[in-house]
Amino acid sequence: MKIFSCFAATALILASSLSAQDKPNENRMVFQPGSTVPSGMEIDPNPSQLKIDPALAKTVGDFFFLLRKKQIDEAYDQLAKGSKIADKPEDVVTLKKQTKKAFELFGAIQGFELVEVRPVGMRLVRVTCLSINKDLPLRWRFYFYRVDADWKLVDIGVNDRLIDLFEEVQPAAQKGVAPQQ
Repeated sequence: MKIFSCFAATALILASSLSAQDKPNENRMVFQPGSTVPSGMEIDPNPSQLKIDPALAKTVGDFFFLLRKKQIDEAYDQLAKGSKIADKPEDVVTLKKQTKKAFELFGAIQGFELVEVRPVGMRLVRVTCLSINKDLPLRWRFYFYRVDADWKLVDIGVNDRLIDLFEEVQPAAQKGVAPQQ
């Protein structure tokens, strides 16, 4: 079931697991010296295996941090800031509504994991994340384009097609190939 896909601004999603003791001030994120991820956020798999621009990591981390606090409007407003999607407020409204609906179906976000960072050249990157929701996870894909030093979100999609995260071989019949006899 595809929840939504829409051209958008800039985003990435990492893994957030914030407990009450990790965030004494809920409106503040603490970054340890040299870290690109707020304290209390865990990233799986090992971030050394996933190369990501620190500014992009912060953008995605901020997005999920706000989603976890149920600040969906603020999360998308911040993500879309400075992008072409911000020029299409009806698209942003649709993203917000569909995200709220997804949280009703799958439960609120309790955390997230960075699954894949796939660059195409030096200026285009796809970031895939898994949100850890109360009932079922969701797959998020963010597509960013680098303009000068800034990353701009150009597309975002979220769905529950978790099987697509695995590189499973499709049966020949699904590929349009007749089975051999």
